[in-house]
Amino acid sequence: MSRRAKIWLAVAVIVLLGAAGIIFTVKFSPANEKNTVQSETGSKVLKAGDYDIWLTVPDSWEVRDTDNFDFSCTDGIIQLSMFVFDSSYLDDGYTPEDIFGIQNYRLLENRDNVEAIDAGESVGNGKHIISEFYTAQREGYEKNQYNTYLMEFDDSELFMWVCVNGLPEDIDAQQMQIDSILRSVTTEN
Repeated sequence: MSRRAKIWLAVAVIVLLGAAGIIFTVKFSPANEKNTVQSETGSKVLKAGDYDIWLTVPDSWEVRDTDNFDFSCTDGIIQLSMFVFDSSYLDDGYTPEDIFGIQNYRLLENRDNVEAIDAGESVGNGKHIISEFYTAQREGYEKNQYNTYLMEFDDSELFMWVCVNGLPEDIDAQQMQIDSILRSVTTEN
């Protein structure tokens, strides 16, 4: 092999190793690092996936890497997951409330002993929130609580279906923290 061919081969190997290193770094870096803003108050601001939606969670919460939702995070005890929708893409006749009902149905259709335990509605801080809370069991496991929310924003076409789930006693113990996280959700950073 000529000297020139050896040099080109060495350059090609270096380029390939560099590309592999970049791919490895991107693929195995924490998913939310570029979408996290640390706060000095013991909390952090997270960007909800690819959407311009931000929420503030305690530092102990971590983003879950999942294909099941647009965004999911947990403190290891309870989990908050969401789907984000754009109302400008809704089929004729469908409303965000329809999507909320469909998502709740899909969540609960394969669970046993489903019981509606609370519902509510609030308006303020640029948001309209509808909530429905359920308990249910799945495949013989302990009863879980599912707090579902429809969140619409005054300044955006985006709306969200949010589900907070965990054991009922854990949800009850952390309800103030959950409410704080939901109040923090914004379409501005």
